[in-house]
Amino acid sequence: MNYFDRIRSAVVASAALLVVCLLSTVASAQVVSIRSDAFPNVFLRLDGRGITAFLPSGGGVVNSQFGCYSWERFREVPVGGGRIALQSVAFPGVYLRLDGRGVTGFLPSGGGVVNAQFGHYAWEEFWPRPQLGGPNKFTYESVAFPNVFLRLDGSGVTSFLPSGGGVVNVQFAAYGWEHFTRVPNC
Repeated sequence: MNYFDRIRSAVVASAALLVVCLLSTVASAQVVSIRSDAFPNVFLRLDGRGITAFLPSGGGVVNSQFGCYSWERFREVPVGGGRIALQSVAFPGVYLRLDGRGVTGFLPSGGGVVNAQFGHYAWEEFWPRPQLGGPNKFTYESVAFPNVFLRLDGSGVTSFLPSGGGVVNVQFAAYGWEHFTRVPNC
């Protein structure tokens, strides 16, 4: 075997190991639904239709739904150091994305953009911050935008809505609408 064949063989073996590790991480990811603590029975919802490649500004629709169905289910994919990415179960490869640019203080209606992205990068990674009240109580702080948290306003979401409803955006710091309960096997 010549030098180039040995290099090629090593690269193929390394790539195979990487694929096995990635599949193992996704397979071991816990499936959860993320329910608002402020709005009873209102869950985070991701519509990732048409997202099949990286989009510079993200895409899809992230809002909320009354009740828990397939678009309200996520895989909490560990990405190292206690960080996670939230992958849609209904749309494999599509992750929750948070753009917190310009959010540097409290905003009465929240701000930033929460949508979806194919693949996960810095804007798709979160620190799940445990909260008082039980083992499944969390806030989700952006890794890319420190002290910027996922926010859900479920006002008016009191029954199933075919296109979802409410507003999902971000807030500087965590108050009431930034608190969630992780519901396994919803």
